[in-house]
Amino acid sequence: MLHTKRSSSLLASLFLSFSLLGCAQVDVHGHHIDPETLDTIEMGKTTKEEVVEILGTPASVATFQDNTWYYISEKTRRTVSFMKPDVLESRTVILSFDDKGRVKDIQEKGAQDKKVVAHVGRSTPTAGRSFGFFEQLLGNVGRLGKPDQDELEK
Repeated sequence: MLHTKRSSSLLASLFLSFSLLGCAQVDVHGHHIDPETLDTIEMGKTTKEEVVEILGTPASVATFQDNTWYYISEKTRRTVSFMKPDVLESRTVILSFDDKGRVKDIQEKGAQDKKVVAHVGRSTPTAGRSFGFFEQLLGNVGRLGKPDQDELEK
């Protein structure tokens, strides 16, 4: 009897381990561009309209000018469903256009070109009074049915 409990718990453990490992899933996010497709774009000849026909609409356009387009893609693999996925490939294709709307430059950036931006942890204080926990919790007790001060002055 003890042997069968031990073997069934071992089988259950193995099944759980393999089911978690079997969830390995590769996802492609964004706009993946094949190198052969990118090679069809000619510097100084291909227009914005032709680029849209070839590559589709860009993922992003430069903030202050519309002459720089970004095509961003990322390939990830998630081995366990609740864990953060591993980035297998990260690629950004940047197309720059001249004043006539023709491709001036093509750049490709990878994961090695990414920069980590540190977030500031402090918060901006607001004008006015800040309420404590109990003031927020019990602040309206007894106010129900009483008119506001603004309504009394009218």
